[in-house]
Order: sequence, then C-alpha cells, then structure tokens
Amino acid sequence: MKNIDIDKKQFRNWCLGALLFWCTLMAGSLYLSAKNEWQSAMSTGREIGRSNIQKDYIYRVWNAQHGGVYVPITERTSPNPSLSHIPDRDIRTVTGKKFTLMNPAYMTRQVHVLGEELYGLRGHITSLNVIRPENRPDSWEKNALQQFAQGIEEVTELVSMDGLPFMRVMTPMPTTENCLKCHAHQGYQAGDIRGGISVSVPMQKIVAVAKGHILLNRLYHLLTFLIGVSGLYVFYRQTSRQLVRRAAAEENLKTQGDYLQSIVDNISNGIAVYEADNNGEDFVCKNLNSSGLQSAQLASKDVVGKRVTEIFPTAIDLGLFAALQRVWKTGEPEHLPLSLCDDEQISLWVENYLFKLPTGEIVVVYDDVTQRKQAEEQLLRKTEEWGKTFNAIPDIITLQDKEMKIIRANQAALDFFQIEAAELQGMSCYRLFRGSAEPCTGCPGITTLADVKKHTNIIEHTSLGKFFQVCSVPIFDHNNKVQYSVHVAQDITEKKRLEEELLQAHKMEAIGTLAGGIAHDFNNILAAMMGYAEIARMRLPEESEVTDDISQIITAGRRAADLVKQILTFSRKTDQEKTPLLMYLVVQEAMKMMRSSLPTSIDIETRIDKNSGQVLVDPTSIHQVIVNLCTNASQAMGNAKGKLKVTLGRTDLKPEQIPDNLTVDPGPFIVLTVKDSGKGMDAKTMERIFEPYYTTKKQGEGTGLGLAVTHGIVMDCKGFIQVESSLGKGTTFQVYLPALEQDSILSVDTENNGPLPTGNEKILYIDDEPAIARVAEIALSALGYQVTIETRSTRALKRFQTAPEFFDLVITDQTMPELTGLELAQAMLELRPELPIILCTGYSSALTEEEAYDVGIMSYMAKPTNQKVLAETVRKLLGKNNETHQ
Repeated sequence: MKNIDIDKKQFRNWCLGALLFWCTLMAGSLYLSAKNEWQSAMSTGREIGRSNIQKDYIYRVWNAQHGGVYVPITERTSPNPSLSHIPDRDIRTVTGKKFTLMNPAYMTRQVHVLGEELYGLRGHITSLNVIRPENRPDSWEKNALQQFAQGIEEVTELVSMDGLPFMRVMTPMPTTENCLKCHAHQGYQAGDIRGGISVSVPMQKIVAVAKGHILLNRLYHLLTFLIGVSGLYVFYRQTSRQLVRRAAAEENLKTQGDYLQSIVDNISNGIAVYEADNNGEDFVCKNLNSSGLQSAQLASKDVVGKRVTEIFPTAIDLGLFAALQRVWKTGEPEHLPLSLCDDEQISLWVENYLFKLPTGEIVVVYDDVTQRKQAEEQLLRKTEEWGKTFNAIPDIITLQDKEMKIIRANQAALDFFQIEAAELQGMSCYRLFRGSAEPCTGCPGITTLADVKKHTNIIEHTSLGKFFQVCSVPIFDHNNKVQYSVHVAQDITEKKRLEEELLQAHKMEAIGTLAGGIAHDFNNILAAMMGYAEIARMRLPEESEVTDDISQIITAGRRAADLVKQILTFSRKTDQEKTPLLMYLVVQEAMKMMRSSLPTSIDIETRIDKNSGQVLVDPTSIHQVIVNLCTNASQAMGNAKGKLKVTLGRTDLKPEQIPDNLTVDPGPFIVLTVKDSGKGMDAKTMERIFEPYYTTKKQGEGTGLGLAVTHGIVMDCKGFIQVESSLGKGTTFQVYLPALEQDSILSVDTENNGPLPTGNEKILYIDDEPAIARVAEIALSALGYQVTIETRSTRALKRFQTAPEFFDLVITDQTMPELTGLELAQAMLELRPELPIILCTGYSSALTEEEAYDVGIMSYMAKPTNQKVLAETVRKLLGKNNETHQ
C-alpha cells in the first residue's frame, strides 16, 4: 500500500499545479478580451471619423475642380466675404435670380453644420493661417496641425467634450492647383499643408456597447472558470479511485499469470521463447507451447535448451535466424512472410511473428497455414481455369461495382477497345463505351442496381457505330446484398444490320404489292384522261390555239404512265428497256418542266452541251434522276431566294480519277451537274443520303426514296454519283454516266401527225370502266369501225356466244369483276380459235405477256394506250392495209 500512497500524493500535487495554471489562463484571457473589445470600439470611432473626412475631402476636391459652385443667395447662405477679391463672386441670372460663389471651405462648413444637426457629428475645417476667425483651431486641433507639419498623416484621440466621449480624428489638407484660386494670396503653393479637417464622432453609444460586451465576457469567463474547476475536482476524485483500483488490479495480475501460461499452452498458434546466447550469436529455446510441439512433431525434451538450428534445421535458409538477431539488436518486431519449412522431419507452411520482451527474450509466434495454403493453391488453380474461360468468351464482359466502375474485364473487352487492363481499372462503363459522364439511356445496369434483378436491353453507341445487347446480372455478398454486377455486351451490329435489311426487303415487297395494286387503277384513269384528250385534239382544227395545250396534257399523261412503270421497276415488278439516248434532249425536256414547277424565288441557270453524246439508259429513268435532283435542290433552298445551276458536259476519266470503292471502267463519261445554294449537309448526313427511307425532312415533306432511287438508276447504268457539300454553302451532285463510244442512230419519240389507218370491221370492246369504253368507242368509230362496247365481261360473253362470227376483233381489259380478260378470251377462243383478240391491262401480276400469247391472244397492250398505236395494232390484226379502208 506504500506505493499507492506515493502515487496519490504525486497526483494531488499535479492537480494543484493544474488549478494554478487554470486561474492564470482565465485571468489572462479576461484581460485580453476586454482589451480587444475596447480597441475594437476605438477603431470603430476612428473609421467613422475617417469616412466622414474622406467624404468631406471628396466633395471639396469636386468643388475645387469646378472652381467653386454657384448657389442661390438665402438667409442661410450669404455671399462669402472671404471671396470678395473674386470679381464674379456674385452673379444674377437673366430672370433676376441672385447666385453667389460657394468655395470648398464654405460648402464644408455648411455640411458640418448639417452633420451636427442630423447625426451629432462635429466637423471643423481649420488652419494655423486662417482667413476666417471662426476657423481658428482649438488646442487639440492646433497640436494636430503642428504634428502635420512634422509629417504625421493622421491624429486620433478619445476625448471628453461637454462631459461626453468623442473620438476626434483629423487629417491634413494639402494644397492643390484648384485651391490656389482662393488661397494663392495667402502665399500657399501646390503641395503645401495649409490646414486640416477634424471630425468629432460621438462615442457614447459605441462605448456603452463595448462596456456591455466586456461585462458579458466577464460572465462567460467566470462560468468557464467554474466549469474548469469543477471538472478538475471531478477528475481528481475519479482518478484517486482509479489508483486504488489499479493497486487491486496489480494484485490480481500476479494471480492471473498462471492462467496466461495455460492460455499460451492451449492456443492454436505455435509460440516459442528464445534466449540470446553469446551476445546474440545464437539462440536457445526456453519454451515451446503445445501447438508448436505438435506442428514440429517434437516432444518438450527435444526442444527446451536446444539451439534454434537444432530444432529447425531450415531456420537459416528461411531467414528465421537472421530475424532473431535483428529483433534482439533493435528491439523492433518483425514479420517473416509465408514460407515453406521443409526438412527430413516436417513439411509445413508457416508465417513467423517475432518481438522482444522487456526481459530481453525473443518470442516467435508460428502460424501454421499449411491447410490454408493448400486451399489457396486449389483455389488459384480454379481461378486460373475460370480466368481462361472468362477470357475465352467472345462477348465483352465487365465486372462493375455499385458505382458502375469497372473492376475487371475479359480479354474480349481489352481487344475491342485496344486498352490495357490497368487503364480499365476504375473507369466507368459509360465512359468506356461512350466517352460520356452520364450513364447510357436505357442502361440495364441501373435497373439491376435498383431492383436487384437480371435485365437486358439493346443500346446503340453512335460514337462506336455499334449496337450492343447488354445483359446485367447482380452478384451478392455473404449478407445477400448487391456487391457487384456482371455486364455482358454482345456486339449485334451485324445482326441488327441484317434485321434492318430484312425489314427493308419487307418494305420493298410491300411497296411492290402497293405499286401493283395502284398501277391498274391509275393507268385506267390515265387511259380515260389521255383518250379524251386525243379525241379532243383530233376534233380541233390544226390551226387551233388549244391544240398545243391538249398536246401538253397528252405528254404529261404519258410521263405519268412512265412514272408508274418506274415505280413498278423500283419495286422489281417489271424491267425497263435501255436504249441509246441523246442526253441533252432529256435534260432540256426535264428542265422545261422544272421551270414551271419550281418556286419563282429560285433562279435556274442551265449550261447544256448538245455535243455531249449518247448514253445507254431508259429515258423515263434518267428523266426521273434529273427531276429528283432538282426537287431535292429546291427543298434544300426552301422559300428563300436561291440559285439552281444545271450543266451537262462530257469528260474523259482516267483510272486515278475514279474512286477506289467503285468498279467503274475509265473512259468517256457524260457528266450531269446539279448545284444549289441551299443549306448544305454535314459529313454525317452525306454518308447516309443514298439510304432508302433516310431523310432529314420533317414528316410529310419527303419519303427518303428520291436519292435512293436516283442512286439505283445511276448504278444500274454503270455510272456513279459524287457529292460535295458543306453546311451553309450548298450542295453539288455530279452524275457520271458512261458515254457510248460510237453514237447509235437515235429514235426520237416524236408525234406522227399523219393520218391513222382506218377500217369498217365490227369490234367488240369490253372494259369495266365506262369512261375508257366510251373513249375507245369514240376513237375507233372515228376511224370507221363499227364498235360495240360492254362494261360487264359476262354479258359480253353471252353476246359473243349468241353470234360468234359477228365480230371481226375483240378488245378486252384484263382486270374485271366476274370474268377476267384472260378467262373471257379463253371462252371466246374455244368457240372461234382464229378470233383476233387484243388484251389491255393497267397492270396485272397474275398474267404476263408471254402467258397471254400462249393462250392465243394476238396482242398485249399496256394502259394507257396511245390512239396511234391502237389504230395501227387493230389494222395489223385485221390484216388489211390502210388504203383499202379509207
């Protein structure tokens, strides 16, 4: 108990010293806080004074810079006698109002009076050499002015005035050039200190606030002091009790020593105690616990008193002996990494922990991890197998944390992005795939983290030009919480392309079906329209002005019929025949039509070389190319004023002038150029302009087929198209078509105005469209034929069956209700096999021209039929020449 009494005495002395220190600290803090509070109050007063002086100085300078200001003369503002030497001190306006000159000093005095009246601020402008007696300095100001002469720039002091505290602040007034107007006669020069401005700031409220703060600080310090003393007292009491308890604990500690030895003997790790021998040259084992003996497969008698190298022959090779020497010399603990202890007696994996006891003995803790090492090796083998499998998967696989940062990626990911594994660590998947700071729209990984389920979605990465099918699966930790997520990104770009091509094929098939469906009805409409127009033209005298107009209607009708053929060609329903064609004729005709259809705001300029030569094309298709390009140019210019330039010429292309991606032979080409001044295109748009259904126009303004059709026609003619465009600078399309080496004789489609062949035979005409039947009746009757028309195929068959020999020729439509033209023809030919029959059709996918001839039909004509062609065909089938039947 003697030791405990000594400890308690020393602790009591320490607490008394701490109390003395606390008292000193609180007193010093109280003094400093009061001093700082008072200095802050004084500083506030000084700043108020300085601010007012600076304000006075500013408007004085302003007044001086303007040479004084004139103010109305009032009872309060009378002329300044000190300025009587100035001739224009007093002035009078044209209205008779009197003004007097107010110099800076006069203005300052009045402002000071107002300041004192309104705010209690006392201002005074003074000098050692005053003009006005009222400006004489008081004793404090005089002392300050004298200090200014010695170079002092400011004088401040807290004084008592009229029994109240005031902070007096005064600064010097240097003489400027503007001041000499009024003060030059006093002998001042620019730069002289001719006086000063003093301000007396009332400090009663400021001082009262400062005293209040000081009092409050005293209360705070008192409270803090009492809290500290109370805490010290409590600390003293509690620590005294702890000292008593510690003494009891030390007594118990001795008792527990035996228990600790028991614990050491039963702990799972091997624990050995070594004693240094010969100043650390060797080490002798004093003790090895039961676990250590079991691991080493030794008995206690084989260990105690033995040298370490005797117990463990591999101690030197493993570094254990050197570690014992270092720990003995330095006293610093050490850890020997995992190593294999393998000798004739034992083979095990151990980790060694060494530390030095205060007694100088070295303790070595042996952690036998043989089983763990074997398990790790097995796990490593499985991990390597898993890693090989992981890297063998061709899809991009990433392991991501809950912030979508990549922890690991397979070889497919590294190869795809051409990146090292180290660069990938910690990178977010959306940065890797998109270079973005935000997750992808529709990312399944976000949904997986939200609902902890597997999700799959297709995501397009435009920056990579790829489509990926992304699958995200959560991975849970031992608490069944999401730890990671596995993202599998399968590149389905090719699959997507094939799907789009399949969809496009379905669309084209649908277009073909639609084209076939409308072709019949549309050609019937055109047949009636053109038929009546031709009849009207026949009935007009040749000199009639209307003849040309009707001819234009007929030409437009033929163009519409050709357009139907082109639609069928585009939908792969029929083929068009290519013939040698003088290119300039088609361009001239197309531009004639475009002039009347394009807005007047577009200036059209053409430069057509009539000697450019011939190309092997379908006239209707090449006409459509010109119309499509000009229409596209018009839409690019919109309603704004623009210029459309169309040129046609001839050039010889060398192999190096042909783009590498084209399989086009060099040689002579006819070049059609369509240039507009429209809004132009960026590079991304130019890459896709020839794709079907791709359009940058709003819905309803275009289908996206025009340029696709144009490209298809040009490629079919063994030509190619080059495009130049940039945003805001317009677009130029150049169509290159191979020119024929030797110009063929061109068959120009001109109207033959000669007489049509006539006759007087009996003709049965069947069509379910009354208008078409009526047109045929009028046209054929005008040629002398006896025409009978029928609009129902069954009734026509009955009439024919009644008198099969009555009619010399039958003309029938193909697509009709009840009986088709083919069925009707077959029934009539059974009764009269030699009967000449003409089959007309707007369009029918169920019957080809060859099939019609195989049945026995003698002529197959497409609607709308030309009257000249019809007349010549009828005359040819009836087998009589024109002269006989005129």
